[in-house]
Amino acid sequence: MNWANTRPYINPKLIMPYCPECEYKYPRNIEQCPVCATPLVDTLDEEASYVCDECKEPVAKNAQSCANCGTVFVEDLRCLLHPDTPSHGICVVCGQHLCPECADRQTRRYFCEHDAQEEIQPDAEEDKEKSTVKDWEAVLYQRYLKQEGVDSRIFDEEHDRHLINGSDHISGIKLIAPFGGKKQVVRILMEHEIEGEVVLFQCERCSAISGTSNPVCPNCGR
Repeated sequence: MNWANTRPYINPKLIMPYCPECEYKYPRNIEQCPVCATPLVDTLDEEASYVCDECKEPVAKNAQSCANCGTVFVEDLRCLLHPDTPSHGICVVCGQHLCPECADRQTRRYFCEHDAQEEIQPDAEEDKEKSTVKDWEAVLYQRYLKQEGVDSRIFDEEHDRHLINGSDHISGIKLIAPFGGKKQVVRILMEHEIEGEVVLFQCERCSAISGTSNPVCPNCGR
């Protein structure tokens, strides 16, 4: 036998796992970094897989919340109805930021009071969406924004109306865009000669929706 061409056997149980964030080596019986809560990996070249502690679904590395159950991972977000109170969850239907007092948890997922009253039937909702006639103006405006790197979503009066702060009108509204991108959105619409207020802006911190005229979020002041 040519011993030069053989590899020594390494018992997997003896491999020490690493934290890909702290780059610290831990004993084999530890699965999660006790410092930053990141799942451990066998080598530092391996990317860590992140899961939500509540529902165990995969989440992006820098996600502020879980897209599946709505659990919030950061402290900076604020409740829509109580802007001084940290948000613990986000409604999985409309995106409203919720503190424990406002949250309605069903099947370990967060719902606001508005959407908790409706029976969630994914199949029926999917069929409804397929049969709905698209607002092609909204689709076109959304495309204009997307071309310049601005994410937006089509305004849904049923699910978005209760998030609107104050008396902002909804007549003619087509899209909801991030509050932080307001100046860029206004510029893009002007370049395409789109007149009137067709976009409302959602605060990334508290989820309140407001119009173009507000320099800061009228709900949380950010």
